[in-house]
Amino acid sequence: MSGSVTEAFSGAAGALTATWTQQRTQGTVNRNGSGVGIGTVNGLDLFAYWSGNTFNADQYSQARIAGGLVNNAQLVEVIVRARGTGDTNYSNYSFYTDGVGGNWHTEVDKVINGTWISLKSFAVSFTTGDIIKISVVGTTITCYKNGVALGTVTDASLSSGSPGVGVYGNTVTVDDWEGGSLITAPPAVATVTVTPSSASIVVGAVRQLTAVTKDASGNVLTGRAVTWSSSNPGAATVDTTGVVTAVSVDTATITATSETRKGTSAITVTAPVVAVATVTVSPTSGSIVVGGPTLQLTAATKDSSGNVLTGRSIAWSSNNVALATVNSTTGVVTGVAPGAATITATSEGKSAGRVGHGQSIVRDHRHWCDAVTGGYRPGCLQQRAVRSKCSVELRCFWRGQRELEHWSRHRRVFGVGVDHGDQRRSKRKVVDCGKP
Repeated sequence: MSGSVTEAFSGAAGALTATWTQQRTQGTVNRNGSGVGIGTVNGLDLFAYWSGNTFNADQYSQARIAGGLVNNAQLVEVIVRARGTGDTNYSNYSFYTDGVGGNWHTEVDKVINGTWISLKSFAVSFTTGDIIKISVVGTTITCYKNGVALGTVTDASLSSGSPGVGVYGNTVTVDDWEGGSLITAPPAVATVTVTPSSASIVVGAVRQLTAVTKDASGNVLTGRAVTWSSSNPGAATVDTTGVVTAVSVDTATITATSETRKGTSAITVTAPVVAVATVTVSPTSGSIVVGGPTLQLTAATKDSSGNVLTGRSIAWSSNNVALATVNSTTGVVTGVAPGAATITATSEGKSAGRVGHGQSIVRDHRHWCDAVTGGYRPGCLQQRAVRSKCSVELRCFWRGQRELEHWSRHRRVFGVGVDHGDQRRSKRKVVDCGKP
């Protein structure tokens, strides 16, 4: 597609030829031999359009009025989207003036196969030396005087063609014609938005930022160049693609610039978070009375060097909620039914869950034994008997130790297991426990 072409009307007298096409058969637009354009016949609209190049549908045409304007008799014309030849087969959009403002004096018309249709008139006068211009972009036609737009009109009758020049009469003259395609400049960048607008990044980590450019109407513009910069490279750097690298603990503003417009993101660089290596539950064992007081457990988190870590999230759970439940956030244990359950504290994937070597003994206060004979060791705190279909189990809770006694229904053998940390010993005795 061509940009702009010009015609100075210099050279020997004669009709515009070669790169020009005359639209009328009854007359032509000529060079007069003195450097101006002129028509060959009077009382007739004569047109020639530039045919040496192909033009965009969006185009313009302009010329300087050299002289000879006469009201209703001698006119200068400029045309766009001109096509066709012959007195009944030519078409164009024509803006013309005889120097006087108003209807049929200074007006834009469309000509379809030789038939003229008025589109809009302008109450503006022209004189020798003025520049008359017409442009068309899409369906919008605009008329100008000396570069100043007079007004627009919309019409979709002609979609393509070429720019050209014309006169009405044979004494009015025109000079310095210019026409060509209108290369619509892309809309300018009005805003740059960086996402995310703020971010916290650990030292050594990276974060991808993106920039979106938009025009004044909020339309997204693609393919626009964006440059990135950091206000504090000592804290955070940014590469040409918007990838931010955290360098040291501090803050930095990352800026994206496109066509003088800027967008920013506030970056905070933080120290690396030390991971939880171990979780310790206290106490490590405990007993609860069903319906009695609850048991408060606590958990301590430490790093790989044994340093206590504060502020870490702890999640509590029970492996047997039918026997003992635990508040998932506070670590408070509640007895539900007699038996043993393991309570686990978890933080950042690390966990601990020992209560009495993994067993939390739940007592049932309804089955405590008030007095039991048979060689029980002094210091027994609580005792209880639990009957089942096949056995009787008596559990004794000792201060600083745990003994479990069990009668076999058939063998009447009483076994005692004593747990002192890593030492384990047992004894057996025959007792008369009676029928279960």
